Amino acid sequence: WSTWGNQPGTSQDVQISNSKAHSGTKSLYFSSTAQNGGPVDEVLSFGSVYTTGTFVYEMYMFVESNKVGYFNFQSKNPVGTEWAMDMNFKANGTFDIINTVDGTLLSGTYKQNQWINIKMNINLSGNVWELFLDNQSAGKFSNSNNQLASLDLFAMSGSSFYIDDVKYDYSSYSL
Repeated sequence: WSTWGNQPGTSQDVQISNSKAHSGTKSLYFSSTAQNGGPVDEVLSFGSVYTTGTFVYEMYMFVESNKVGYFNFQSKNPVGTEWAMDMNFKANGTFDIINTVDGTLLSGTYKQNQWINIKMNINLSGNVWELFLDNQSAGKFSNSNNQLASLDLFAMSGSSFYIDDVKYDYSSYSL
C-alpha cells in the first residue's frame, strides 16, 4: 500500500479504525467533507500491468447511510495516467461504474449501513468484467480500458466508508 503521491505518513494516508470491522477488530476508514474530496487517497499496486488472463478483486465495504463511497482501478503506471473504471456508491443507495471513454458501464443498487462483499471477476483476455455484490451478480460489461495496474481508494466529498479484507488474485488463464 502507498498513497497517490507516494507519500506515506502524510494526510493522504488512511486512518485505521477500530469502530467497525468485517473481520478482526480494525478496518480502513475513509471520510471527507472537502469540496473536491481527499486528502485521503490510498493506492494498492497489483505489481504489474495486466492485459490478459483472469483478475479477481474482492473486498468488504461499509458505506454509512446517506454517505458516499468510491474506488477506481488504474489501467497504467504511474497512477493518474489512465483510469480503467470508477465505482461510485451514491448517497441514495445506487451505484454506477463509469469510465471516460465508455460512460456508464453498469449501474444498480447496494445496501447501505452494512458490510457488503464486492467482487470483480475480470476476464481480460475476453474483455468480460463482472461485478458481484454479496455473491450475487450485479451484471457484466466490456471495458475499452481493458487492463489493470492498481486500485485507488479515495475519500470523495461526502464520503464515510470502511474497507476490510482486501484481496486479489491473478491467473494467466482465462475464465
